[in-house]
Amino acid sequence: VSGLKAAVQAFTQPGDRIIVQPPVYGPFYASARDNGREVAECPLRRDDAGRYTMDLQSVEDACRAGARMMFLCSPHNPVGRVWSREELKALLAVLARYDVLLVSDEIHEDFVYRPGVFVPALDLAVEAGVRAISMTSASKTFNLAGLQQATAFCRDRALLDRLEKTLRDAGVVSGNIFGMTATEAAFAHGDAWLDAMLDYVAEGYAIFREEMEARLPGAVLTPLEATYLGWLDLRAWGLTTAQLMERTRAAGVEFTPGTFFGADAGEGFLRVNLACPHERVRLAAEQIERALKQQDEK
Repeated sequence: VSGLKAAVQAFTQPGDRIIVQPPVYGPFYASARDNGREVAECPLRRDDAGRYTMDLQSVEDACRAGARMMFLCSPHNPVGRVWSREELKALLAVLARYDVLLVSDEIHEDFVYRPGVFVPALDLAVEAGVRAISMTSASKTFNLAGLQQATAFCRDRALLDRLEKTLRDAGVVSGNIFGMTATEAAFAHGDAWLDAMLDYVAEGYAIFREEMEARLPGAVLTPLEATYLGWLDLRAWGLTTAQLMERTRAAGVEFTPGTFFGADAGEGFLRVNLACPHERVRLAAEQIERALKQQDEK
């Protein structure tokens, strides 16, 4: 998140517009607005099965209206999409026409389930003639968030120099030595652990999906291609996100409210953390059922 804010400060001016694709990670909004920039929302499209795709016409309209930067979430949090090479090329073709800078948050790049393949935006951006910076970290995949370590990649030396200067001016002059050591160890020696973890979380997702289909047929769980986060559509109950949070909390289970990811695109949704023991996944489904059936009885 610090990297996103630094990119905003380095490459845009107050009042500039930054494209986001809701529902999307809440700090994308804060990174723009906290720095006096405007947000240009280009909501993802959702089909009846809950799968999301990009609305490239909306992105083009925002570019034409003067947007200067785009935040891409790849893989996407919270909808769990792994953007294909074709999708990314189509997006980059739009950005190239308007010289819009791409900042790609790729923190979930290693949290991808078979047969999905993560495609880094940076190589494609160079081919498309798009200025781009990608940012990532071992913190999600290897549960190292507390070490506060992330990395930015850029093929344009001038862009990287500007980003580094902005970080230095903010007092960020070096990384966390423990974080750097842990990151190196994770990527050098963590393959077997990562494979086992991905299998376990994928099983947890399948369990949660089966439980929800059996208990609450009106709920729609988005297909999961990446991340450890389920995106659960509970709009069939006609409750606001605040009401859903109140009722599920009373039933003993806590979620991230959908509106954290966009006031409109997240209304009636909850984000579910599936990186936990399977018995907790089953319990969460039971608690959601209890919360919503209590609503039905009222």
